[in-house]
Parts: sequence; structure tokens; C-alpha cells
Amino acid sequence: MSKKTIIISASVMFLLIFAVALILTSNQKSRVKSIYDKMLKSKCFTFSMEETTPEINYKVSMIQRENDICIDMYSDEEHTSTLILENKSYFIMHDEKEYYDYGDEIIDSDIILSSLKKNIQKPFLTGKEEINESTFYYEEYENEETDFIIFANIKEDSNIKTRFYFNGNNICYIKNIIENEDEKQEELIKIDLKYKVDDEIFNIPEDYAESADF
Repeated sequence: MSKKTIIISASVMFLLIFAVALILTSNQKSRVKSIYDKMLKSKCFTFSMEETTPEINYKVSMIQRENDICIDMYSDEEHTSTLILENKSYFIMHDEKEYYDYGDEIIDSDIILSSLKKNIQKPFLTGKEEINESTFYYEEYENEETDFIIFANIKEDSNIKTRFYFNGNNICYIKNIIENEDEKQEELIKIDLKYKVDDEIFNIPEDYAESADF
């Protein structure tokens, strides 16, 4: 057998293996989709993303209770919340004990569910990876942009891969792998998803004053 024939045979074998891998992946049930479906059906959940760096600890939570929404943002520097209640919106500054009434101004509050939906409409790769001395199954999706991000810097020419890590069927981490001609970044975000909410978070404390300026 000639060297050329061997090279062609190897190339055909590689393509066959790649095609089989794609077929197996396409037939595999997405755990991200299962979570999206459960959140959509429940309409009652708390989805928290947290990242800690040497400089700052940052946490953002998306809390939904039927049609009520709270986006709670907490860091070492400040704590704020955005409330959407009965089609009215409020911005709460907890450190100042003040809030601002947006009235019926429209605020994009469907960030988490819409971002999950974008991913489940795409093919994905699967694998396993060790994080903090534990091994987790993951699903990896390619994106042009992502809302599951906190500190990473995304440039226009960036290629983004988003990995969702699972402990059983529960999502526990998200990693963004961002590459361009100049650099490669990785951002690991801790995820806490619960199908329950704290009703108190939807109340503006009585001792908070309404702010006229914002």
C-alpha cells in the first residue's frame, strides 16, 4: 500500500469518526434544555451566578415568582436590586436605603431564560473536567456572545465557548472560554439554581426612601 493511499485512508477514517461523534451528540439529550424546560414550567426559581477574584466578590441573582422579577446584584462595594412588579419597575439602592420608581419603563428582565434558549437551539459537545478536585460532566456550546459573563472582556472578533457543568442533573458551574488573535481568557462562574424564592426580596423595605433623582 502506497504512502498516498495510507494518508487518504486515515483521512477517511477521521471523517467517519467525526461524523459518528456528531450523530451521537445530536441524539444526546441536552441537560441544559432539561433545566430550561423546568425553569420555564416552574416560573418560580432563583438562579445565582457568583465569581470571586483577589480584588472583589460579585454575585448576581435572577429571581422569578410567576410574573414578578428581581435582579439582585451584590459585591463588596454595593448591593442593588431591580424589581419588576405588576408591570412597574423599581431600582433599589440598599446601601443608601433608597429606591427609584421607573414607572412602566420597560426593562429587559428575561436574560437568563433567553440566554439558555439561545444555547439549546445549537449543537453541543460533551466532556468531563475536574474543577476544585471534583469531576463534572459538561456541555459546550459555541456563541458569538453570551450573557453568562461577569468580568471577562469580549472583543468583536472573539470566539466564545460556553461550558455548562453538572453535578448529576443540577447545574453547578459555567465556564466561558474566550479566544481572539491576541489572547485566550477563561472565566469560571459558580452557579446556584433553586426552584424556590424568598418572598421578602420582592418587597421594598418600609424604611427606604423614594429618590427623586437617579
